[in-house]
Amino acid sequence: MALVGGAFGLRNHISFLVSAEQAEAEVVSVETFDPTEGFTLYRPTVRYLAANGGMTAVAADTYRPTSAGEVLSVAFDPANPGDARLMDPRDRWILPLWMVVFGLITIVIGIRRARRAPGSDADTD
Repeated sequence: MALVGGAFGLRNHISFLVSAEQAEAEVVSVETFDPTEGFTLYRPTVRYLAANGGMTAVAADTYRPTSAGEVLSVAFDPANPGDARLMDPRDRWILPLWMVVFGLITIVIGIRRARRAPGSDADTD
């Protein structure tokens, strides 16, 4: 399931990047969510210039520590300039890939366990 979900999310992310335009953006404000699983989640509101003028949008959630006044690189969909995403390496590739990697690791572990001979000493984990 993780592999399928990750592949679907990665496909959507790549399709966004193919059509996206990039711009420098100033972080206007940041909504911070307390960590429930060990990581703080940030939702920055950014201001940038698009072809149709100045644009203020809520960027996609990120784990990257972000604060008001920062200038960051963002990508946005020209057909929907309100769809903005930070272009920090974590947001650009690591977050979209983590589910695919988790799915692959799970499959490899499953295959290794399936190949073990029943009744062998390795089965007593």
